[in-house]
Amino acid sequence: MSGAISCSEKPILTTKEKLFLEKNDSIKVAVFPYYPPYQFTNDQGVMDGIFIDFLEEIETKINYKFKRVYYSDWNQLLNDAKTNKIDIVLEIQQTKEKEKFLTFYPPLFESKHAIVQQKKDIPIKNFNRFGTKKLILPYQYSIVEIIRKKYPNITIGYGKDELECLQKVSLGEYDAYVGPKAVIKYLINKNNLHNVSVNSELNFSYSPGFAVIKENKVLQSIIRKSLNSISNKEKKIIIDNWLFNVVTPFYEKPFFWIWVTIAIICLLIIILLINQYLKLNNVLGNSV
Repeated sequence: MSGAISCSEKPILTTKEKLFLEKNDSIKVAVFPYYPPYQFTNDQGVMDGIFIDFLEEIETKINYKFKRVYYSDWNQLLNDAKTNKIDIVLEIQQTKEKEKFLTFYPPLFESKHAIVQQKKDIPIKNFNRFGTKKLILPYQYSIVEIIRKKYPNITIGYGKDELECLQKVSLGEYDAYVGPKAVIKYLINKNNLHNVSVNSELNFSYSPGFAVIKENKVLQSIIRKSLNSISNKEKKIIIDNWLFNVVTPFYEKPFFWIWVTIAIICLLIIILLINQYLKLNNVLGNSV
């Protein structure tokens, strides 16, 4: 059994909270390892990602090891949270429906949602004009609730997870998919889905954080204090470590191609002017 004494100079937890951890050595954290770069199984078969790093940071600060419970079905994870078979959800976005059985904490970061289509398709800029196109979303994800509320007329199909949704768009089974930009870029590069791309960002974000079952007030306090004890500097190190490689490369940014185009035009003008100058000199030379 793990101890519950803080490693920091100033104790994070009260005596009551420490005793709670000592008496409960199997507090269960639901892990859904299919959401890179937030939580996933890496090439070595080890759990990795932003939220895994945050969980380990919390464990270090309170000197306690949570029991990981791994899920391959997001719907099953939510059902187990509703029935108190797990205690903490590692990564989840707050919605009205989920507030009925979970207590949420402030998001650790935000990632803009974006629309993904095949590169050959005309970009969708406005879901109000989506027409008869088919949208695919991961079943029971928060984005489903958001899209249904904002765009009730859109026909939605469902995939098991983000990767399956991207693959179905890549195969042409669906016209578009919506998801967090960081996840999209990671999965596209990781799985060589080069015929799809991000076409536009939406005005809402994926804002995930930790959540604890509503009945456990002591655990809620422990997680709140643990998260508050992580400094902004520590948060930045974790997030930068994972998200730096999904930042848009300079050659994908519009301004880059604008300047390249301007440079090419200027170069062509200079070449034409030099050519005209040389022709003029040649004519004057022949006339002397």
